Amino acid sequence: MKIMFITTTAVALATTPAIAGVCPEAFMSSLQRVMVEPAMDEAEGMIMTVAADWSNFTLKAADDQVVTIQIDKETVFTLDGKEVSRDLALASGRHAKVTHDEKTASRVEVTTQK
Repeated sequence: MKIMFITTTAVALATTPAIAGVCPEAFMSSLQRVMVEPAMDEAEGMIMTVAADWSNFTLKAADDQVVTIQIDKETVFTLDGKEVSRDLALASGRHAKVTHDEKTASRVEVTTQK
């Protein structure tokens, strides 16, 4: 019964866009991308502080909002466009653009001058 329901749903989703004038392949590709890719947010501003244990840092945005960004072993750091360690990238006073998912950074792009 479950297999039949899933198959029926897949057929309905695949054919409905064609009826509405949308390419079924493009619709399914978009649907898969939405279901698989996590929603990422961005934050940008000046690094204010870095935790002593390197687990997070605070970022002050242009609107004076302060955000604490978590980092983990998967976080990628760049400094002036070159991939570096977190120790080299993170320093108070530098500008950073952070790509994050619920305030856990996947990428931190740091520049020494802004």
